[in-house]
Amino acid sequence: MRENGRSMIEMLGVLAIIGVLSVGAMSGYSKAMLKYKLNRQAEQFSTIFNACIRYINDLRIIDDEVGGEYPLAPILIKLNEIPNEMIKNSSYYVYDIFDNQVKIYYHNTNYLGIVTVINDNSMSLQICRNLITTAKENHAAINSVFFRNDYDDKDTEWSGYIHGDKTCTMSRVCLKDITLQQMDEACKFCASDRCLMYVTFK
Repeated sequence: MRENGRSMIEMLGVLAIIGVLSVGAMSGYSKAMLKYKLNRQAEQFSTIFNACIRYINDLRIIDDEVGGEYPLAPILIKLNEIPNEMIKNSSYYVYDIFDNQVKIYYHNTNYLGIVTVINDNSMSLQICRNLITTAKENHAAINSVFFRNDYDDKDTEWSGYIHGDKTCTMSRVCLKDITLQQMDEACKFCASDRCLMYVTFK
């Protein structure tokens, strides 16, 4: 007499195969999603960098009474130079696709700056490298890139500077020629803690 159906061992084998395929699919999806986010983040920062370059003379606040930093995000938002998904309920900050806080400002020492708070997570090093790579594409207009940890000011540590074309010399780490090893050295704070990444235009 012929029996219909499958044995318990056969069913467990099928379930095991499905499980393995599911894990592979999830891993592939996670990698694809991270790649998408890194690409989107690069696009977001390219837009901001290009806006700073294009409007640098107009964005300078020529006023001796302005102390410290003057927020520029509201101006760039009004000029439609900030991607909509970066705009939240703040007149001072915008946020990238990883929800990292981004401040765009003019400093009364006559430079424009963009500071990004890279949050403490497993992707911080990749995010840091991605931002340096994006800055590298604009090396001719950038003054410098540098990092510090996110402790209180009195405990602040700074990483080495990466120099754009305007300040690059033979003895300095230059943005246009930066290597992956030099990126990782610059990103050392971001690998284990929250860090602040500065990009300045002058």
